[in-house]
Amino acid sequence: MCILPETFDMKSKITLVLLVLFAFFSCDKEEGNGNYFDFGKEKEFYINNEYISSNEYLKFTISEISDSRCPAGVVCVWEGEAKVTLRVEAFPDQPINLSTYDNRKDTINNYVFELVDVLPYQKIDQEIKLEDYVVTLKVSQAY
Repeated sequence: MCILPETFDMKSKITLVLLVLFAFFSCDKEEGNGNYFDFGKEKEFYINNEYISSNEYLKFTISEISDSRCPAGVVCVWEGEAKVTLRVEAFPDQPINLSTYDNRKDTINNYVFELVDVLPYQKIDQEIKLEDYVVTLKVSQAY
Protein backbone atom coordinates (compact mmCIF):
# COMPACT_ATOMS: atom_id res chain seq x y z
CA MET A 1 0.00 0.00 0.00
CA CYS A 2 1.24 3.43 -0.95
CA ILE A 3 0.85 6.19 1.60
CA LEU A 4 0.79 9.68 0.19
CA PRO A 5 1.54 12.77 2.26
CA GLU A 6 -1.47 14.31 3.92
CA THR A 7 -0.94 17.46 1.87
CA PHE A 8 -2.47 15.60 -1.06
CA ASP A 9 -6.21 16.13 -1.15
CA MET A 10 -8.50 13.49 -2.65
CA LYS A 11 -8.57 15.21 -6.05
CA SER A 12 -4.75 15.25 -6.21
CA LYS A 13 -4.58 11.57 -5.25
CA ILE A 14 -7.06 10.61 -7.95
CA THR A 15 -5.17 12.68 -10.51
CA LEU A 16 -1.91 11.03 -9.51
CA VAL A 17 -3.42 7.53 -9.77
CA LEU A 18 -4.89 8.34 -13.19
CA LEU A 19 -1.54 9.65 -14.43
CA VAL A 20 0.23 6.51 -13.25
CA LEU A 21 -2.41 4.30 -14.91
CA PHE A 22 -2.21 6.31 -18.12
CA ALA A 23 1.59 6.00 -18.20
CA PHE A 24 1.38 2.27 -17.55
CA PHE A 25 -1.20 1.52 -20.24
CA SER A 26 0.27 3.88 -22.84
CA CYS A 27 3.53 1.94 -22.83
CA ASP A 28 3.54 -0.50 -25.70
CA LYS A 29 5.88 -3.03 -27.22
CA GLU A 30 7.54 -0.42 -29.41
CA GLU A 31 9.63 0.57 -26.42
CA GLY A 32 12.38 -1.87 -25.63
CA ASN A 33 14.18 -4.17 -28.04
CA GLY A 34 12.58 -2.92 -31.25
CA ASN A 35 9.46 -1.99 -33.12
CA TYR A 36 6.76 -4.62 -32.90
CA PHE A 37 4.06 -5.38 -35.47
CA ASP A 38 1.04 -7.67 -35.64
CA PHE A 39 0.50 -10.16 -38.45
CA GLY A 40 -2.30 -9.33 -40.86
CA LYS A 41 -2.41 -5.61 -40.04
CA GLU A 42 -1.04 -2.71 -42.06
CA LYS A 43 1.74 -0.79 -40.34
CA GLU A 44 4.16 1.99 -41.22
CA PHE A 45 7.85 1.07 -41.33
CA TYR A 46 11.06 3.08 -41.76
CA ILE A 47 14.45 2.32 -43.30
CA ASN A 48 17.21 0.80 -41.13
CA ASN A 49 14.97 -0.01 -38.15
CA GLU A 50 14.60 -3.57 -36.91
CA TYR A 51 11.00 -4.78 -36.67
CA ILE A 52 9.82 -7.77 -34.63
CA SER A 53 6.53 -9.63 -34.86
CA SER A 54 4.40 -9.53 -31.72
CA ASN A 55 5.05 -13.26 -31.20
CA GLU A 56 8.78 -12.55 -31.71
CA TYR A 57 9.18 -15.24 -34.41
CA LEU A 58 10.00 -12.85 -37.26
CA LYS A 59 12.52 -10.02 -37.45
CA PHE A 60 13.27 -7.87 -40.48
CA THR A 61 14.79 -4.58 -41.54
CA ILE A 62 14.09 -2.34 -44.53
CA SER A 63 17.59 -2.03 -45.94
CA GLU A 64 16.96 -0.08 -49.15
CA ILE A 65 14.39 2.23 -50.69
CA SER A 66 14.64 3.60 -54.22
CA ASP A 67 12.05 5.83 -55.81
CA SER A 68 11.87 6.53 -59.53
CA ARG A 69 8.16 7.37 -59.64
CA CYS A 70 7.12 10.22 -61.87
CA PRO A 71 6.84 13.36 -59.71
CA ALA A 72 3.40 14.89 -59.22
CA GLY A 73 2.66 17.57 -61.81
CA VAL A 74 4.97 16.08 -64.46
CA VAL A 75 3.92 14.17 -67.57
CA CYS A 76 6.08 11.05 -67.88
CA VAL A 77 6.28 8.29 -70.46
CA TRP A 78 6.48 5.71 -67.64
CA GLU A 79 4.93 5.97 -64.17
CA GLY A 80 8.10 4.72 -62.50
CA GLU A 81 8.24 2.70 -59.31
CA ALA A 82 9.29 2.70 -55.71
CA LYS A 83 11.35 -0.33 -54.67
CA VAL A 84 11.78 -1.58 -51.13
CA THR A 85 14.32 -4.21 -50.05
CA LEU A 86 13.79 -6.16 -46.82
CA ARG A 87 16.32 -8.29 -44.97
CA VAL A 88 14.71 -11.02 -42.91
CA GLU A 89 16.86 -12.14 -39.97
CA ALA A 90 16.47 -15.89 -40.56
CA PHE A 91 17.20 -15.48 -44.30
CA PRO A 92 19.73 -12.62 -44.62
CA ASP A 93 21.08 -13.88 -47.97
CA GLN A 94 17.60 -13.89 -49.52
CA PRO A 95 16.41 -10.27 -49.58
CA ILE A 96 12.80 -9.56 -50.38
CA ASN A 97 12.38 -7.01 -53.16
CA LEU A 98 8.97 -5.35 -53.37
CA SER A 99 7.86 -2.83 -55.97
CA THR A 100 4.91 -0.50 -56.47
CA TYR A 101 5.00 -1.42 -60.17
CA ASP A 102 5.09 -5.18 -60.56
CA ASN A 103 5.86 -6.98 -57.31
CA ARG A 104 3.74 -5.79 -54.42
CA LYS A 105 3.75 -9.17 -52.66
CA ASP A 106 6.43 -11.76 -51.91
CA THR A 107 6.74 -14.78 -49.64
CA ILE A 108 9.67 -16.13 -47.69
CA ASN A 109 9.22 -19.30 -45.66
CA ASN A 110 5.73 -18.95 -44.12
CA TYR A 111 5.60 -15.14 -44.23
CA VAL A 112 3.92 -12.97 -46.83
CA PHE A 113 5.11 -9.37 -47.21
CA GLU A 114 2.74 -7.02 -49.06
CA LEU A 115 3.75 -3.50 -50.07
CA VAL A 116 0.74 -1.25 -49.52
CA ASP A 117 2.26 2.20 -50.08
CA VAL A 118 5.45 4.27 -50.10
CA LEU A 119 5.19 7.90 -49.02
CA PRO A 120 5.87 10.73 -49.55
CA TYR A 121 5.21 10.88 -53.25
CA GLN A 122 7.79 12.96 -55.11
CA LYS A 123 7.09 16.50 -56.24
CA ILE A 124 8.94 18.61 -58.78
CA ASP A 125 12.27 19.96 -57.43
CA GLN A 126 11.87 18.13 -54.13
CA GLU A 127 14.50 15.78 -52.79
CA ILE A 128 13.31 13.25 -50.24
CA LYS A 129 15.76 11.86 -47.70
CA LEU A 130 15.68 8.09 -47.16
CA GLU A 131 14.77 8.51 -43.50
CA ASP A 132 11.70 10.54 -44.50
CA TYR A 133 10.12 7.66 -46.40
CA VAL A 134 7.26 5.79 -44.78
CA VAL A 135 6.68 2.29 -46.11
CA THR A 136 3.30 0.75 -45.35
CA LEU A 137 3.44 -3.03 -45.27
CA LYS A 138 1.10 -5.83 -44.36
CA VAL A 139 2.94 -8.88 -43.05
CA SER A 140 0.95 -12.12 -42.79
CA GLN A 141 1.59 -15.73 -41.98
CA ALA A 142 0.94 -18.16 -44.84
CA TYR A 143 -0.81 -21.30 -43.67
